[in-house]
Amino acid sequence: MQLISAGQLTDHGCHVILDSDSCCIQDRTGLLVGTGPRRRDSQRLWELDWIRLPSAASASLVGSVASTSSTSSFA
Repeated sequence: MQLISAGQLTDHGCHVILDSDSCCIQDRTGLLVGTGPRRRDSQRLWELDWIRLPSAASASLVGSVASTSSTSSFA
């Protein structure tokens, strides 16, 4: 599993909306760019089913995730 923080997403201009059972990510224009459920086995993790970021933000996030993870790149 790849981990990404809400701070990383907001630093790239996204809005992170966490609900009791789901999350969604919106870009600066309000366009939905990612969604996912809250993990049932954790009180602190939401798992994105999908995320589509602009290429510049995605490349930057991939670099920061790859430097902290031993699994394949996030994209």
